[in-house]
Amino acid sequence: MVDIKNWIRDQLKAGYTPKAIKKSLAKAGHDPNLVDEVLAEAPKSPTAEETQRKKKPSRLWYLLPIFLTIIGGVIGYFLLKDRDRKFAERLLIVGLVMLVVWFVLDFLFTGLAYLFISGVFTAKTASIIGFVDGTCSDGVITFTVRNDGTKDLSSSSLECTPISESCSGTCNPVDIKAGHIGEITISGCSPGHTYSYKLSGPSNTISMFVFCS
Repeated sequence: MVDIKNWIRDQLKAGYTPKAIKKSLAKAGHDPNLVDEVLAEAPKSPTAEETQRKKKPSRLWYLLPIFLTIIGGVIGYFLLKDRDRKFAERLLIVGLVMLVVWFVLDFLFTGLAYLFISGVFTAKTASIIGFVDGTCSDGVITFTVRNDGTKDLSSSSLECTPISESCSGTCNPVDIKAGHIGEITISGCSPGHTYSYKLSGPSNTISMFVFCS
């Protein structure tokens, strides 16, 4: 019996079909069902689907939940749950974690952006100077300047310099309270000339001009 089974195995290896081998056995007076027994005893070759299931998923699958958060985790789970359930469950967990991480980052960036924008805006609007008027009388120029900001301006935070012709006297800024005006006087100015000065503050610079008749 064992020799016949070995013969059947040899015939199968040689490429003969089970049907042909059964016919040969029947003609020789042997039981054709031995072919089925040999086939049943032979180890089955894994199918393509089984091979695919046993293959370990690539770590690149983690990119799905990292970039798509929970949506990517769900997609990866359903695609891999039959192939590697534990790996698929890890994708779900990573998706949930990344959802929280992205939410926290979004909250932090939004808060930082708000603080930065509001801080810059506040810094710019805290101290803004504007030119109101300029007069010249008896060789003395008077520039009227307004503080349009929300903070008081000290004279040390202002710088007054001539643009073109300058008077013999110096331009000395004064303290200006928020929402108020201040007067800057310069002496030693000659008639028949136009004088221009530049006043620089913490946030902006203005040009002041006047004609002395």
